[in-house]
Amino acid sequence: MTLELPAAMFDPAAFRTGFDNDNAVAYCRAAIEAATDYQHERFRAGDKASDLIRQRSQFVDTLLGLLWDRNDWNGHELALVAVGGYGRGELHPHSDVDLLVLTGKMDDACRDQLSAFLTFLGDIRLNPGY
Repeated sequence: MTLELPAAMFDPAAFRTGFDNDNAVAYCRAAIEAATDYQHERFRAGDKASDLIRQRSQFVDTLLGLLWDRNDWNGHELALVAVGGYGRGELHPHSDVDLLVLTGKMDDACRDQLSAFLTFLGDIRLNPGY
């Protein structure tokens, strides 16, 4: 089930438009912080925790998809797979994001690019587990 993310939480089109490689870490951290703040407000307003953890998972899906798609994998066969609680659509705030990367044959450049992508996820405090 895919949930519609409230624009007040995260607007993918605005995120895509405002993305700047020179400020990527700060920009992504700000988006994550804004989404977390939004969810804290909704929790205090009485929204169900079960709805919020599904919404959090959808937010991370959307953000990861946008970031993943910014890469040119040069024809290499790669797939980013959500596993664990995140894979079940049950992502709690401040939990790590469990990921599995399925790959075909990769050259050194692709390995370096994938390593940089995973490092970037840590830099933006998404807390990837892999």
